[in-house]
Amino acid sequence: MNVRFNDPPERKQLETMTRLNLTTECSGFFGVKTINILFERRIHAQISIPLREEGTLTCAWLHEEVAKQINFELQNKSQNKLEGRSSVTELILEASPRNVWLDYWLSLSEKPVHILMDGQTLIAREKMKPAPTMRQKKEICVKDFDILSKIGWGGFSAVYLGKRLQNST
Repeated sequence: MNVRFNDPPERKQLETMTRLNLTTECSGFFGVKTINILFERRIHAQISIPLREEGTLTCAWLHEEVAKQINFELQNKSQNKLEGRSSVTELILEASPRNVWLDYWLSLSEKPVHILMDGQTLIAREKMKPAPTMRQKKEICVKDFDILSKIGWGGFSAVYLGKRLQNST
C-alpha cells in the first residue's frame, strides 16, 4: 500500500510512529515493560510489568508493588545501618519528566497501567499525613471579657472597653 503525503510533517509523524512500534515490539519480545522508580533520590528500583497483563493491572497494583520494592530497599539499608527510616505505606507517583496528565492518571487507582512506556521513570514520594486538626475555637462572647468602662455610643449600640479573661479560649 502506497501512502503519499503532501506535507513533510505528516511523513515525519508516520516515521516516528513506526519507530515507536518497532521499539515496543523489540521490548515486547521479552514480554515485560520495565518501569524505573526513584525514591528520595537515593533508592532506585525497577518494576516489571508483563505485557500480557498490562491491560488488567491497575495503578493501585503499581502503587503496592512500588511500596514493596521501596520497603525492601529501606530494610536492606537499615540492616547496613545507613538508614534509620521505617517503612512507607502510601505513595504518590509522578512521571519524570514532568507530565501532569500522567500524574493524574497514576493517582486514579482503578486505571490500567498500559499507558506507561517501557523505560518510563517515576518519582515516588511519601504521601503527606494531614496535620492534626486544631480543636475548634469557641465563639467569642461578652462573658469572655472583663468590661472596664463604657466608651460611648455607636451608630447602633453602646461601645465598651474590655480586657479578655485569661481562662477563655
